[in-house]
Amino acid sequence: EFRYFMVHMGMQFSEQEVDEMIHEVDVDGDGEINYEEFVK
Repeated sequence: EFRYFMVHMGMQFSEQEVDEMIHEVDVDGDGEINYEEFVK
């Protein structure tokens, strides 16, 4: 969903850049960004 959101908003990032962003925000390490992680 995060990748879709970024593309839908016209943001241009490589797959690696998106993976790095998700890794930075994904505190619990499940590979997804939940609401609590997103709003931090």
